[in-house]
Amino acid sequence: MGGVHVKGDLDLSEMKLSELPKIKSIDGNFKCYYNNLTSLKGSPKSVGGDFYCTGNKKKFTREDVKAVCKVGGVIYT
Repeated sequence: MGGVHVKGDLDLSEMKLSELPKIKSIDGNFKCYYNNLTSLKGSPKSVGGDFYCTGNKKKFTREDVKAVCKVGGVIYT
């Protein structure tokens, strides 16, 4: 299984990303808000904390996030 494991939080917000880097899992919170994302491809398979993805080019739903990632906390769309 490819990608990296992040111990703690990962903040990729406001970086003008059009795609996410391949991430295996994150122990803490994952923030990818205010980017140019149209897909959640590359999202971690699991996030121990909250998942933030508001303000992207595409308006993601909680169902979009749940389809690609197991989230231990709250999903913010």
